[in-house]
Amino acid sequence: MATHQAEDKCALPRCTCSVPVGQLYCSEECRREHANQDEQGEQCPCGHAECSSNGPSGGVTL
Repeated sequence: MATHQAEDKCALPRCTCSVPVGQLYCSEECRREHANQDEQGEQCPCGHAECSSNGPSGGVTL
């Protein structure tokens, strides 16, 4: 029988990505950004299309 693991939100406050239970960040970029809070920008650095913090293009540069 398969078990369903609930997901949680990335620990970077402005990131909206989900992460599996037991993980804190959706990407290495978010982990580094959270560790260097004095250097944080306005947009989330993860680059995931589903992250609504990446601006109107979903993190994709047009």
